[in-house]
Amino acid sequence: MQARDECATKGAKSRIWLETSGAEGERRLELGARALRLGGAGSDLHLDAPAGAWLEVGGSPPRLLHHGAGALPRVNGREVRELALVHGDRIEWAGALLVVRSADPAAALEALPAQEAGATQLDVVVAARLQAGLLCELGLVERTAARRWQDAVLANAFDPDAATRDLLAAAQASSGDVRLRERSARLLRDLLMAPLQRGARGAGRRVRQATRSMVAALVAQVAVLVTLLGIATIALLVIRMRWDFSVDAWLDSVIDLLP
Repeated sequence: MQARDECATKGAKSRIWLETSGAEGERRLELGARALRLGGAGSDLHLDAPAGAWLEVGGSPPRLLHHGAGALPRVNGREVRELALVHGDRIEWAGALLVVRSADPAAALEALPAQEAGATQLDVVVAARLQAGLLCELGLVERTAARRWQDAVLANAFDPDAATRDLLAAAQASSGDVRLRERSARLLRDLLMAPLQRGARGAGRRVRQATRSMVAALVAQVAVLVTLLGIATIALLVIRMRWDFSVDAWLDSVIDLLP
């Protein structure tokens, strides 16, 4: 079904839209010159919103603004009243889920103004590069595209932004793929612990790990030695019982040969 606002941005700006699904099926709401109104009178999308409350989404980069009273929308699980949006943001409000999409995640959304930069904001270029890298690591991009940029790296002709665009375009998984999210969680854990691997604390940890490895190696060697001694003892017992061969008598004869 066509969205009411079909005016896409043109020129240097990439096409940006909101994706939503419901009883009427999937819909796309294009972000153009006019801001989208979600909920309330004259809404571009029918929502069971509280009376007098509605969301406004528009601008470049696109911004979300909550009007009226009632529950605030949640963006990526966090309640907000106003926020600049980037590719992949998930908006939950009034029983609906809307996902921000861009035709070019790496370059379409303009950089956020300096005064908005902070710990809660996401750099879309960094996010796109990381996502492209994770997709390659998991084998979720077309092999020809991955190979082309691997060859570019070997030839010292690597362009990170161009590679990001090509690899995301060749992706064989959605941005919400569970494999991608699980790998990103492990990467976050590794990066979180990386500072602890440096400096005095990291050196101490490496010493403890080396000590544990050495102890484990010694235990393994002792176990091997004990096993070999046990096998040798059993062999000697079998020889003694079957052929009446005495190791002690043999050792005595060897000692007698010594000066």
